Amino acid sequence: MKIKLLILAIVLFPLTLSAQDVPSNVKEKAKSMYPNTSIKWDVDGPGKYEAELTDNGVTMSLLFDDNATLLATETKMDVSGLPQKVQDYIASNYKDMKITEAAKIVDNNGNTTYEAEVFDGKKHKDVLFDSNGNPLRGKGDKDDDDEDEDDGD
Repeated sequence: MKIKLLILAIVLFPLTLSAQDVPSNVKEKAKSMYPNTSIKWDVDGPGKYEAELTDNGVTMSLLFDDNATLLATETKMDVSGLPQKVQDYIASNYKDMKITEAAKIVDNNGNTTYEAEVFDGKKHKDVLFDSNGNPLRGKGDKDDDDEDEDDGD
């Protein structure tokens, strides 16, 4: 249940913040981890801050709490890097959609989740999978920034 809530926090509507709205301890922690990168900040809910950055060509998001504890890291990846079971599930259950983006999410307990964004030419949908490639929860169809939750089916 904690993983589902954490994942939901990562993928829900982040609200853009200015750097001065992020607690200094959180900014310092992110900067100490990635000192040579530019960081864009978002808020993912009360006491949750997302640092978006690119390091050595790898795009990622880091989710922190108010205490500067790293809760999760989401790393963009090639679609071909998704587990075969994920690709097969998408091919079977989203026949008219193509995977356009993929990410690997690792929480602070080391649990891995995969995210596949699918697109049919009009609508985007994010579908989440556990480390074994089993579907968890997805964000519903979205046009522009309008997003609803879905169970991944």
